[in-house]
Amino acid sequence: MSEQPISSTTTNTAQPSWFWETHHRTAKVVVRNNTNETILGVGLVHKYSNDYNEHKTWAKLAPGEVSSPLEVNYTTGDFTTGRDWWAVEWAAGKWFYYSDPANLRSLVDQLEKIAPDAAATLVGIAIAYANAQQKGGGLSEDQLEQVVKSAEDATRAIVQIMTNDESTKGFKQHILRDEDSDRVTEVVLNSDYTITFVSRSGDSRTKVSWREYA
Repeated sequence: MSEQPISSTTTNTAQPSWFWETHHRTAKVVVRNNTNETILGVGLVHKYSNDYNEHKTWAKLAPGEVSSPLEVNYTTGDFTTGRDWWAVEWAAGKWFYYSDPANLRSLVDQLEKIAPDAAATLVGIAIAYANAQQKGGGLSEDQLEQVVKSAEDATRAIVQIMTNDESTKGFKQHILRDEDSDRVTEVVLNSDYTITFVSRSGDSRTKVSWREYA
């Protein structure tokens, strides 16, 4: 009696190609001044792991004003491992403010060493405000124009240092998702010394620290 061939079935466990796909996304990010004072210069840094590193500075945001947008890049998908990291810093009057979720102060405390020109500029701005207060008035239009330019230069220099440093130590994590693509995320600077990141996918919040330069 001849043997019958043994039938066998093979189960294909391979996942469809779409299962592994990642997607490049872009979003617009703006800064909203919800404080009670005019911001002379503000800088924003966005890092998506080691893939994308973007930054922008803006001059003079009045209370309630919103900046022009910065376009940022990121990746989504089930198997992406990247994260979005953010840092914000700005100058207003005699004060320098910065997002501080986890020890960004270490950079700020070293400004005199790593960015002496920027630190000296912040001191000069603070002195101008202090002198105006002692005289019982505010800055003239010419003085205000000059300190705004100086503040923008200082924040740009500090942002450049943050951008060049590969570390995200001291940065705030706020993850952008599929639904944030091609939409606007707001970085809201609040009067209670906090920052709120507002995206369609959800909000994040972090604290603010500051340093007086006069």
